[in-house]
Amino acid sequence: MQSPNSLEARTLAENLLHNLSDSLTEEEAQSLINANDNLIEDFIREMRRLCQTFGTRFRHYTEKADQLSKAGQTGGDALRNRAYRWSNLRIINFLSKQGIIPTYSFPVDSIDLEVTTGGFNTRSAVELSRDARMGITEYAPGAEVIANGRLWTSYAIAQHPREFMPPFKYKICPNCQHIEAREDDSLIPQNCQSCNTPLTGRSRTFIEPKGFITSASEPNGREPRSRRELPPQALETQLIGNAPDRLFQGTNLTKVEWAIQNAQEGRMVIINRGHGSGFVKCQCGYAHPVTNRHQQVQAHTNPYTQLECNTPPNRWRFDLAHTFHTDVLQIRCTITVPLPELPVENPTFEELEEAREGVARSASEAIRLAACELIEVPEMEVSATFRWLANACVEIILYDNVPGGAGYCSKIKDLSASELLTYAKNKILDCPDGCSTSCSRCLRSYSNQAHWDKFRRIEARSWLGELVKIKSDDQRVLKGAEEISDERAYELVEAADEIIITRNAFGDLTGGLEANNNGQELSIGEMYPVWKRLNRWLAIGKKITLVCPQYPNFQDFSMPRARRLAEAMLPHLNDGNLKLQIAASTQNSDSPSIILAQSSSNERTYLHHLTRSPAALDEIAADRMLVVKKSKNDIPALNTQDLTPDRLERPDSVQRIHLKKHQPRNLQAIFGSLINDQLSRVEIIDRYMVAAAHNIETLERFLEEFTSISGNCAGKEIKFTYGPAGNQRDHNEWKTAMQRLIKKLQRTLPEAKITPNYRGNIRQRDYHDRRIAFHSQTTRRGKPIYTTHTAELTGGIQPLMDAEQETSVFIFKVI
Repeated sequence: MQSPNSLEARTLAENLLHNLSDSLTEEEAQSLINANDNLIEDFIREMRRLCQTFGTRFRHYTEKADQLSKAGQTGGDALRNRAYRWSNLRIINFLSKQGIIPTYSFPVDSIDLEVTTGGFNTRSAVELSRDARMGITEYAPGAEVIANGRLWTSYAIAQHPREFMPPFKYKICPNCQHIEAREDDSLIPQNCQSCNTPLTGRSRTFIEPKGFITSASEPNGREPRSRRELPPQALETQLIGNAPDRLFQGTNLTKVEWAIQNAQEGRMVIINRGHGSGFVKCQCGYAHPVTNRHQQVQAHTNPYTQLECNTPPNRWRFDLAHTFHTDVLQIRCTITVPLPELPVENPTFEELEEAREGVARSASEAIRLAACELIEVPEMEVSATFRWLANACVEIILYDNVPGGAGYCSKIKDLSASELLTYAKNKILDCPDGCSTSCSRCLRSYSNQAHWDKFRRIEARSWLGELVKIKSDDQRVLKGAEEISDERAYELVEAADEIIITRNAFGDLTGGLEANNNGQELSIGEMYPVWKRLNRWLAIGKKITLVCPQYPNFQDFSMPRARRLAEAMLPHLNDGNLKLQIAASTQNSDSPSIILAQSSSNERTYLHHLTRSPAALDEIAADRMLVVKKSKNDIPALNTQDLTPDRLERPDSVQRIHLKKHQPRNLQAIFGSLINDQLSRVEIIDRYMVAAAHNIETLERFLEEFTSISGNCAGKEIKFTYGPAGNQRDHNEWKTAMQRLIKKLQRTLPEAKITPNYRGNIRQRDYHDRRIAFHSQTTRRGKPIYTTHTAELTGGIQPLMDAEQETSVFIFKVI
């Protein structure tokens, strides 16, 4: 921007500002001057952020490749190639895609269907191009398009050397439909970041194609039929990722809060799943949807040469997607959307939920249309979608239809929430014709015709009415609550002897432990500043009670943050200064966030958040709070149950053995106490124990050392539990490998009973478990006593036997 090449453009911009000065207000002129002055600084900041994003993904590919290579597993070269191709993308397209430079200057949000006439560099005079949000479906392989009086069929995904299509893994929340998309399965969180619902099941994969092509065997297309084959509908455009909770701001409606993300942060996606099972593709580009009859790439000709393609069939499935960055406004409405009354007797649950979806859809469309009218832009400039929150509340998502953003959502946020929702209620949903569901005089428009049959205008208007009336009808204010700052709130807390913090959520303890620049683990107080403050209050003798409907499993070995926090809280729980209590129900709008008491007073102080209370570990007091004082005798008792310290303790029966890198592996020292004459069965559970040659070799070394400790296992059973495999080919290969292993063991351990146990159900929640179970049998008073000890392996058999890797073993008694 400072080079001579940009001088002409900068001069034109300065002249334009000068010519407009007479027609601008002083505020408008100053905002343009500030924007010009800050342009370079803003560009550098966004480039720095972009470099961090790029570096994170590049390092993810290379580090995972190194891990696979170090473990002797395949796939490392493919990941390094992915990193190389990722770094080789066109920088202009990358900047435009990320919303840093205008998309209208460097369009990356359109998709072409190229009509090929034979060869790699030949193009037809017929040019087909569409907005990528529509083209991802209408031009997808198998779709038919009519142009120039001919019928054209999409045959393949266009192959361009510089247009890399990195695969993304994603899961869709079954509760709110929020999409979590990451570069790798391991990066997808266990719970939905929108509603905290567990994200179970297998992830799916999507790629972003740059274009599609027809087959060279049909250079002139075909004669149109009476009707063309319509492609299946894509999923609704949805937001990828949430704005952080700290960005959500209260509004002048106590049940509404919102957060805005600019085009660099706001990311939307539309996904085409074909007929439901995705697509398959050949290396030559030929692709088709997966169907019950066609599970792998079918016999075909090369789309460019018309020659028969001899590439082996591919079964890798993927979905097609288009992502785009734009301005996004998330509007959280924390009043339950009621179930409508249906004109049928005993409606089903599905019918009721579909009707409630119609209410939420009607409200989101009404708010979108209201926003467009209030900021005076055509309705096609802004789109809306929604997703569910807890307790059937809803989050309405508005986004600019212009990739890269046009600033419309920022203008909408400049309105007050009450103005926006009241306009939607009174101007959009109040039909002059009094229609029952919707009509062209109220809610229906060309842009929302796909939803006309789902609209429920009357129920949506009633629900919006509940949202807007809470501004002037706040029961807390009517009962004498006054507004105070966070500084005053903390002064009240500091003066109290007893602090009760009541929240609907305890806090997010998922993820790994954080470290500083030197690689040293951060303390739990550094990771969670709220705990640092609570710990200081406990140290000076204050009594603190945390009340939440549920707590994480502090004994879950997969949650190191929870374990660290448990270790920090236990001394205070044991001395009685800290209590954790489980609430019988979630907070309602009248529930306080904090209750304060002083031993010298019979009075209690209630502190309320103006809007949704944050999680206990996220924030104690907000910028603005409501405060009200009550007599102790006027306060109903909390319906709670204590969370006892033993729920946070590591059970005495759990033995932890940590094996450092380069530390010799001595199985006698690890498992010797579990091997005795009463041992009747040993079950080794590891999904990948026979997945590759190195896994089998490691397992054989483990068995060789193990049997040297336990003898020849005469009369004992050795059970191998493995799987499930990811596909049918691996399923067959793993079973064959296990059969070969068993035959080999039957020769070396003839007196042992060898049993294979293949787990074929990938929906089992524990299919990733890696452990060894030792089953013993004794008798007492003539009756058999069965005991099981489990040794959990944090990384499986492979790192247990590899001194080059660090791992841990947790041994505990099960029965």
